[in-house]
Amino acid sequence: MRLKFEDQRLGLEKAEISAKSNFETLKMALSDEIKSSEKSIAQKTAKKAQCLDDAAQAKGDLEITTAAKAEDETKLSDCLAECAARADEFEKNQVLRKDEIVAISTALKILSSDAVSGNADKHLPQFVQTSLAQLRCPPVRMERVSGWSNFCRRVRRRYTAVILHLLPTAQLMIHLPRSKK
Repeated sequence: MRLKFEDQRLGLEKAEISAKSNFETLKMALSDEIKSSEKSIAQKTAKKAQCLDDAAQAKGDLEITTAAKAEDETKLSDCLAECAARADEFEKNQVLRKDEIVAISTALKILSSDAVSGNADKHLPQFVQTSLAQLRCPPVRMERVSGWSNFCRRVRRRYTAVILHLLPTAQLMIHLPRSKK
């Protein structure tokens, strides 16, 4: 019986050593798993914090970009409205210029006609003198107030480049020698 007890004891001691070894192995495996999980948790927490920071930055950028876009859209609509208004005004001015050219052409035809030839020399100096007297201006030399230069000054002040382009032609037409009938 003693041998039997010793054999049982040896068997139990082996089982205990084996169980102790398995426990230590399991303890080490679980300890390594805990360390790995804690490391993974720390990495995921840091990544989550970085993502939250990036999301906050992106929201701020979105607000800034949205405000800038709204301002740009307002400027665009203002520019388009101004452009349309200017285009409309340009078209109206083109019609007005066309009418002015027709009026100047008619005036030039009248001035170059035989019915008024020679009347400028007779009436214009008197008209200029009375106009100057009415304005109470200081005396002006007559060569500066001649009919043609006065007309040119008025035209330069009031009319566009298109009409100024016609002035040399008009000057030639006015100074052409006229045949007396």
